[in-house]
Amino acid sequence: MPKKPLHRSAARKTGTASCLRKQRRTREERNRRGRAPAAGGAGSGTSSSSSKSTPDPEPVLIGRLHTDMDRNDGRTKYVLRGEGAGSVFVIDEKTGNIHVTKPLDREEKDEYRLIATATDRLTDRALEPSSQFIIRVQDINDNPPVFDEGPYSASVPEMANIGTSIIQVTATDADDPTYGNSAKLVYTLVQGQQYFSVDPQTGILRTAVPDMDRETQDQYLVLLQAKDMGGHLGGLSGTTTVTVKLTDISAERDTCTRDTLSVTAVFVLADTVCRTLHFRQRKSLFAAGIYG
Repeated sequence: MPKKPLHRSAARKTGTASCLRKQRRTREERNRRGRAPAAGGAGSGTSSSSSKSTPDPEPVLIGRLHTDMDRNDGRTKYVLRGEGAGSVFVIDEKTGNIHVTKPLDREEKDEYRLIATATDRLTDRALEPSSQFIIRVQDINDNPPVFDEGPYSASVPEMANIGTSIIQVTATDADDPTYGNSAKLVYTLVQGQQYFSVDPQTGILRTAVPDMDRETQDQYLVLLQAKDMGGHLGGLSGTTTVTVKLTDISAERDTCTRDTLSVTAVFVLADTVCRTLHFRQRKSLFAAGIYG
């Protein structure tokens, strides 16, 4: 009779972490309600107090191993080996139930490779070949966007056209970009909307008005936000600032004019020198009788 492989299931970080946190809160509240107030007699000047450490979370069921060789007679023993076996993951050797003993963080480790074996409890012989499987930790949105290079500083000419590109800001998110929208970022302006706009996908900051005059105001402080979950309600966010300075366009025009005049003067001077040399040369040749 052919042997059928062990059946197994993977763990979900969402359910595991939330269940553990819920159990921890429930247990702490139960302990607080059952804690007796400090007792002390009148005039005794003494009081009793006790400090209790936070209890460890109870193991949470995440899956079960089973083999068709198990006759439910108590002789089948389930054994778990591999990454986190016996510490992060524990198995009931009789039922094959797998429990996780602590919250899992995908940013620390995103998967665990384990080996399951069903053995005969009396002879300790394997009932079938060992089965390898992977417990993958699915991501939850537990990391806010971060602007690693902020705060920023940039400049733009005064009176620049609407839509003039100023600077691009970039935020990063440590959550899994391939799972859900936990790392899908949307950029918005929190401060400075009346003068600037930002592309929600690229983070490029642009001018929104054409008449920013440096003589009226020469510097603006813009506050930008990056929000994950595609910008939807419940997403985490991070902010940064951009200091935008207006440059003087009249100064730029004066610089261009001076450069043009200087070049023109050089050409005029060179032409004058050439004409003078040519005149003197003709005069000398005429004196020598070559030109008559």
